[in-house]
Amino acid sequence: MLIATGSIILLLLTALVVVLVYSRNRNLAIIFALAVIVRLVIAVLQEKFLIAGVFDEPAFKFMADGVYEYFLGQRGQLPFEQVSGVPAYGTFMAGIYFFLGKATLMVRIVNVLLSGLLVLMHYQLARQVRLNDREALLIALIVAFTPSYIMLSTLLMRDMVVWVLLVAIVQANVKAVSELALRWLLLGVAISWIATLFRHQYAPIFALLTGLALFLMVLRWRVVFGGVNLGVLKLFLFALVVAGVVVLLYPMMEAELMRNRDASLTEFFSDQMSWRAQGGSAYLTDVEYNSLTDVFIYLPLRFLHFTFGPFFWTVHSGFMMISALEALIGVFFFGMLLRYPGVYRESGSGWLKAAMLYMFAFSMIGLLANATIDSNYGTAMRHRMVYMPLIFIVAMVGRHLRRSSARQVAVESTDREPLHTDHQLLGDIDTV
Repeated sequence: MLIATGSIILLLLTALVVVLVYSRNRNLAIIFALAVIVRLVIAVLQEKFLIAGVFDEPAFKFMADGVYEYFLGQRGQLPFEQVSGVPAYGTFMAGIYFFLGKATLMVRIVNVLLSGLLVLMHYQLARQVRLNDREALLIALIVAFTPSYIMLSTLLMRDMVVWVLLVAIVQANVKAVSELALRWLLLGVAISWIATLFRHQYAPIFALLTGLALFLMVLRWRVVFGGVNLGVLKLFLFALVVAGVVVLLYPMMEAELMRNRDASLTEFFSDQMSWRAQGGSAYLTDVEYNSLTDVFIYLPLRFLHFTFGPFFWTVHSGFMMISALEALIGVFFFGMLLRYPGVYRESGSGWLKAAMLYMFAFSMIGLLANATIDSNYGTAMRHRMVYMPLIFIVAMVGRHLRRSSARQVAVESTDREPLHTDHQLLGDIDTV
């Protein structure tokens, strides 16, 4: 009975969102509805036939079962000592069991709805940085119908929760940078803390990116006292930001190393890479880290495989072929990004430059950090998907600014040309 009630609640909630979005943007509502319907079909197939495999589903399901039994009073203590990583998502799943009914299909449906929410969030983020409706809808279409995004949204895994939280962090910090409002920065910090519960390895990255957002805000602040611009105060604030980030990063890295049998930093990278270099889609399995220098030496090659793999010459299954075709989307948008390297400097909008820098840094730091340890195309596909749409948006903004600039030049040229021609004709007549 509870499962039936939960299903009805989720369907009604979805219908309400469709109606609300439709009242504002018909095309976006259609994209959202179709995205959810396609995912629901795949979710049912995954539940019945495991068409995408199991990935790490058993670990999360086992944890959720233990937490659910604790909620019901059937066991005396929780099945974990620290709420982070697998226990955090296991607790999230147990909460769904408790309120909506104990069925893994309910969890899949919640993940589907979160994935649908991501379609709306990326559209909103694209509009937030001045893309027009058609350009923002293109971003929404990519997020809605990329095959791996659809498939991963139906699994009993934390990827959708983490993705929603990461996009929320970006939205908050873009607002902080553009509006110079500390309340948005603090909101971004709060969401980062929640996201860290699900992926504790991201804590140093969140601290670094929060520092970047604050640094960009400091650069845009005009500190004036008695009519005098106190630029030197910016340098002092900048030094405080750098010191604060360093103070935060050190204990976070130390805590992460302690989780990994108190290993050195090189051992940590090596262990994480070896653990992920499993399965039929593993890559660069012969690479070893013997020092931190090796990490930097191999990083460019690992970045290429992580961001743009699998390559067609490494494909040995239908699923990998689909992934290889998807990767071409990333190649296209990175190419677009390289085509307009200086356009952001010419935009004339200080907040937009800062927002683009933050989004680009957010995605690149995330991609590079994951590339150092990921060694499996399946894992790489899951971890890079949260960053790639940000690259797509930044590239689209560059294209938008370039086309706007070209149109403005054309208009100015058209406005001047008739005047110049008339003047020249009058001169010729006077001469005659």
